[in-house]
Amino acid sequence: MISRPPLVTLVILLICLAAWGSPQLSRLLIYDRRAIADGEIWRLFTAHFVHFTGSHLAYNMTVFTGAGWLVESKGRCRFIWLYILTAMGVGMQLFVGRPGMGYYGGISGVACGVLFYGALTYMGDAPWRRISICTIFCLLGKVVLELGCNIWVIPHWSRPFVPMSESHGMGVVCAGIFYLFALPGRRPTLTGAP
Repeated sequence: MISRPPLVTLVILLICLAAWGSPQLSRLLIYDRRAIADGEIWRLFTAHFVHFTGSHLAYNMTVFTGAGWLVESKGRCRFIWLYILTAMGVGMQLFVGRPGMGYYGGISGVACGVLFYGALTYMGDAPWRRISICTIFCLLGKVVLELGCNIWVIPHWSRPFVPMSESHGMGVVCAGIFYLFALPGRRPTLTGAP
């Protein structure tokens, strides 16, 4: 099933690790509201490479790498489009919906989107059906608890930042929309060849 190496997933992982190891690179990539307002629009996309603590990086990379590998194995071009849509969707949602937030970093919103899309995609494969259904319900439950009850399912023990639950919700929404438009028969304009 997983025949090709997940090159895009691994490149994103390496960029996240490079940003973690380089404060200068992190400052260049982080979501900085003032810089974005001054025209540095790329930060809406690149903020997802920046992480604030080791546990923040570890949690996000564990989910993103596993989900990314599974989704990318179904089609690299499709995975790239999914990543672009969720990264920009989360960045733009935070810019519009959180006008008082100065800084943001982390790939958790994108990871939630990739995980949701992967579960939707693998639901049609018999060996993955139960795992996919469980993943969908657990992920939706997590987002509802975070948004509706302000309860965090996954703790961050060394957290000098405030998690943005809306990023997880927006990642799921973007992935759901992409899934609907990337269904067989509608794919050519979005994904090209797998």
